[in-house]
Amino acid sequence: MREIRNAYCLLVFLAAVAAISFGGCGSSDAEISPYGSLTQAATAESPDVYPFVMGATNLRVGEIRIWNDADNLYVEYVMDAGYTLGEAHVCVSTAAFPWTPPGQCPYQQDPMQAGTAAWTFTVPLADLGLTAPACDALLYLQVHSAVVNTATGEKVGSAYAGTFKGRISYVITCEPPPSVGCTYTQGYWKTHPSAWPVPGLTIGGVWYTRSQLINLLKTAPRGDASLILGDQLIASMLDVASGASTNAEVSQALADAQSWMAANKDADGLLPYGIRPTADGIPNPEAWDQAINLGAVLDLFNNGLDGPPHCQ
Repeated sequence: MREIRNAYCLLVFLAAVAAISFGGCGSSDAEISPYGSLTQAATAESPDVYPFVMGATNLRVGEIRIWNDADNLYVEYVMDAGYTLGEAHVCVSTAAFPWTPPGQCPYQQDPMQAGTAAWTFTVPLADLGLTAPACDALLYLQVHSAVVNTATGEKVGSAYAGTFKGRISYVITCEPPPSVGCTYTQGYWKTHPSAWPVPGLTIGGVWYTRSQLINLLKTAPRGDASLILGDQLIASMLDVASGASTNAEVSQALADAQSWMAANKDADGLLPYGIRPTADGIPNPEAWDQAINLGAVLDLFNNGLDGPPHCQ
């Protein structure tokens, strides 16, 4: 679990608290606790963790764990030995707000079953006016519960996340999947046939053997967009076959490149197609420009500039 550091940005919002309110929450003068989340994605396995403290002396009685996925925010209470939960209340907003009587918070569990030492609220991000992906959204929370002494079964006080009667902040961030593998350029694949992970590739619906593909890589494009794009497509497909991951932009470029190859074949249906800025003296910019643009995206991928790093 990740430890929480002070969020320096919270004080900026204090001047606006008098004008802030949200469904069911009242208002009174109070400061926001200086506890904020880390600016990286939290998960159920690695949540942001806040102290859960009771009374003016901020006696620790447990901890609050917060994380999110694409649709929901999760607020989990975990009590220390000797304490259990009484009624629990959570206020949450995208704007800073003053201390609110817990009974006015929209998320409540009251009564709480006796002996409960852990509890989780699920807050739909849509309730907060957020739509996925809600990356970098800053949330403010007031997390409260009554505290019960396990030995006596009596309520002994109230506890809040961060500081007593305080609020905490949490940043929703979207963490992309980790890059996998690495990439090589067309020059590597042209000169290292033994490193090829596959015996051939299908391009535009046509199967090419490794020897055919290497011959294409060795052919100077001389302005032929089918070869300019083809060289990058071959390298990208071999990178992916070798374990390199792709982001959404590269995946779309790969699909569009295959469609372009299928749509622009010449009479024999085999590369090269002879697609140049002019064809028989007639300007042919659309097909040529599309191929050049797709090739540029794949070139960045193959050079390790848009996705996994370049192989060393």
